[in-house]
Amino acid sequence: MKRINKDYLTKIILLIFYFSFNSLMAQSNEEWIKVVSDENKTLSINKNEITQLSDEIFFWTFEEYKNPTTIDEINEKIYFTKTYFHVNKELSRYRIVDVIYYDDEKNVIKSFHYSSSYEDPIYKYNMPIISGSEMEIVMKKILPLLEKSNN
Repeated sequence: MKRINKDYLTKIILLIFYFSFNSLMAQSNEEWIKVVSDENKTLSINKNEITQLSDEIFFWTFEEYKNPTTIDEINEKIYFTKTYFHVNKELSRYRIVDVIYYDDEKNVIKSFHYSSSYEDPIYKYNMPIISGSEMEIVMKKILPLLEKSNN
């Protein structure tokens, strides 16, 4: 049986604590900052729930669509999407942890949780941060916020 890396175990314990604490706080700790706004949507980040553990950053985004959208897995129109991201800053890669889809009254239509048991970073963080992408714009907003909170 493979031994579990001590740093990895510490991160897991911190994440469990973080998620437990956040579930108790529910939505009372939300402060959304607009990052991108165009003719299709507005994308914001929750300033109060950005977490950094060494090179790993966790945060929520909230997208409000100007015109409702649809996806194959959901039979209803989607007006809002809330997404939880896990970014590895050193690798400049990320993964989606949770996605929640909402109707026009902000009722949850459907949610998805994507667990990752991969240890290889290329598989764990399955998406690269591409130059000029929305994720790069989001990270350019998040990094100074993290620097402020660390000072």
